[in-house]
Amino acid sequence: LCLCSDCNNTMIGSKRVQSWNRSNGDRVSHTYRYYQCQSKNNLNQCGYHTWKSEKLESLVISKLSDLSQSGDLQASMLGDKGSLKQEEAARQRLSNVEKMEKRFIDFAKKTSQGKSVIARLSLYLDALNSAREQAFFSVSPDQVQSFLNKWDEHDFPQKQSFLKEYVKSIIVKKRSIQINI
Repeated sequence: LCLCSDCNNTMIGSKRVQSWNRSNGDRVSHTYRYYQCQSKNNLNQCGYHTWKSEKLESLVISKLSDLSQSGDLQASMLGDKGSLKQEEAARQRLSNVEKMEKRFIDFAKKTSQGKSVIARLSLYLDALNSAREQAFFSVSPDQVQSFLNKWDEHDFPQKQSFLKEYVKSIIVKKRSIQINI
């Protein structure tokens, strides 16, 4: 959903682990999560748009809460336009389930032929279960503010499903964002 404002490429999540030794000899590591424009990673075509994940995610939730309090977020899901938006989101969720089922079956075949290990198969099963959970998850317009207020209590598939249903795109600029609903 996050797009770079310079080149319109997808912003991808990255995770880096940095380790160091303290003066007392203790080994310490810290994980850094952030979003960066994929063209910087692959094509070197635009500015270095990088945001710490916590900062970007909290700003998105803050802006969505503002849109909800003004009623704009809920209004985007009403009427014919809102019905089409909800139908498209449901279609995409079901399509994702089909895609994950195919991936799981294909990988199960590879595993049964000895081309992979069973432990990796569980990752595909987890992805399939997540897609299935998202397929039937929807937040009605009258529950949007409550959902946003309890954002940290929801699991990742629920958050992702909500965002895909209510948000068309998030344009990420150097120091700000724009949410298109």
